[in-house]
Amino acid sequence: MKPWKLILPALVLALASCERDTELEPPAFVKKPVLISYISPSDPLIKAELSYTVPYFGKAQDSAEYIRDAVVTLSDDDLGKSIQLSYQEWGVYSANAARLPIEPGHRYTMMVELANGFRCSSSTVVPPQPQLRDLTIKGYQMGKKRESNWGYAYWPFSLTLDYKGEVESNQFVYAEYMALLEDGPFGLYEESMWFTNSGLEGGSGAPYTFFGEAQFGDYGNADPSFQFIAGTLWIVDANYRAFFQTQFQNPNNPFQEPILFHSSMSEGALGFLGSYTFAEGEIYP
Repeated sequence: MKPWKLILPALVLALASCERDTELEPPAFVKKPVLISYISPSDPLIKAELSYTVPYFGKAQDSAEYIRDAVVTLSDDDLGKSIQLSYQEWGVYSANAARLPIEPGHRYTMMVELANGFRCSSSTVVPPQPQLRDLTIKGYQMGKKRESNWGYAYWPFSLTLDYKGEVESNQFVYAEYMALLEDGPFGLYEESMWFTNSGLEGGSGAPYTFFGEAQFGDYGNADPSFQFIAGTLWIVDANYRAFFQTQFQNPNNPFQEPILFHSSMSEGALGFLGSYTFAEGEIYP
């Protein structure tokens, strides 16, 4: 065994001496067109933003290179009707939505043709229009009055919502609501609800159930009583959802993976055409 005790340290030293620092060149930059567009039956304008990518390595650039000479066309694939968007400024192209009404359930394709003949496209199916009559308060619960470590008095509150409308696969339901409570003679107070499972994927069958939580402060002298909720119910397609998920990532976290930009464009271009619908209003228990 003694010879092995001498050989192993020598082997480790030999391997360590073989290490070399290597400098790698960054990958070659290839400029690509980028499209960002989302449509909805509620929007009076159809808009698209066009620009080119900028290098990731090297000197940082604060401004984008806008595309000003493209031909941008939006087509209703179900009706076989198309319109061309006009260039405005800052890479934005637009058209009056009355020229091509956006209809729930229809499939739309946006085609981009650059001056050099390059063409790319993306498509979306507009989600169904949500109906507030299909959204109900399944249950709510006001906890007992508590006091924080800083002497702050509050009531924990939980809320369960059921949405019974139709939602297809690759479409997602979001609830953005605030609960309103009455605190005796002091009037109504509101608090935003945090729905931990918002963004439910369709296709599984109704109802789609949301769980929300909030804390209500000690505004007056009476225990608060729940009155109603007010806010917005959204249904978005997969492109819209994936893009905005990247926008809420924290770019200042040094331990975070690089943000991957969602793209559904053809021909290697970047960007997407997305769609959404929504309904606003109040829901009472």
